[in-house]
Amino acid sequence: MTRGTTPTITLTLNEVDLTSLKSVYVTFCQSGKMLTKQSGTEGVEITEHTVSVSLSQEETLRFTPGTVEVQLRGLTNGGDAFATNVARVAVKEVLLKEVIT
Repeated sequence: MTRGTTPTITLTLNEVDLTSLKSVYVTFCQSGKMLTKQSGTEGVEITEHTVSVSLSQEETLRFTPGTVEVQLRGLTNGGDAFATNVARVAVKEVLLKEVIT
């Protein structure tokens, strides 16, 4: 992703029916700073095997060039919690470092 853009990050989990979960959280972490998006909120779309998270210009400008870690955590209706392996997404620089309108 490039800083200052509005990307949609999609995570795929073939082993789990994500639509049957009680809750889903997707966390982005870079240098100790975290951003978490939750199912049921704006910008989070869930299908049977994918979670797509849309980020705003403001959110991507918080990242610095390099790598951001991404992880999904879910809670089943039975109360079992699980987490995916941590994935890494490259963050590219942008020259104009402000929100455009």
